[in-house]
Amino acid sequence: MFLVVFSVIGILVIALIYFVLKAQTHQRELMLVRSTAKSNAKKAHIAFTNLVTLSSELQNVFSQRLEVANSKGLIVGDDFNAAKTVIKLLSDVVMDCCEKGRTVEEVLTHRLKNNNVSLKDVKNYIKGRPNDVRVSWSKNTPEGFITACNLFSQSSLNVNKTDQKLEAS
Repeated sequence: MFLVVFSVIGILVIALIYFVLKAQTHQRELMLVRSTAKSNAKKAHIAFTNLVTLSSELQNVFSQRLEVANSKGLIVGDDFNAAKTVIKLLSDVVMDCCEKGRTVEEVLTHRLKNNNVSLKDVKNYIKGRPNDVRVSWSKNTPEGFITACNLFSQSSLNVNKTDQKLEAS
């Protein structure tokens, strides 16, 4: 009888040791996963902060280009208002697309609800742009949106440079 009791106790002690070792292994793995998750969260926060900064700086550059083109009379009226509104929303559109997984059109539809420029006005403006702007815009992604904004804000300056070359000749 004692032999059976000691055998059962021995088996239980061995099982207890096994489960304690297993729990310690899982605890080490959990600490490693937490450390990795914390590191990844820090990296994501840094990347997010950099994205905010870059999109704001791009918005400023594109906005300055449009203002220069407007002051030279190269882009005026409804075209200027539509382009200015799109550029003004650049940072918000990029952040909403990246954060919430929305498309550019969804974000613009939401952002232009209480604006004097409608999505239809913006689309009409884009229809009048060169093919490379329309192709970039039609991607409906943040990358395409940024490329389109760059192209249509830059194209007005290129017209200005072409005019300057012609005047110099």
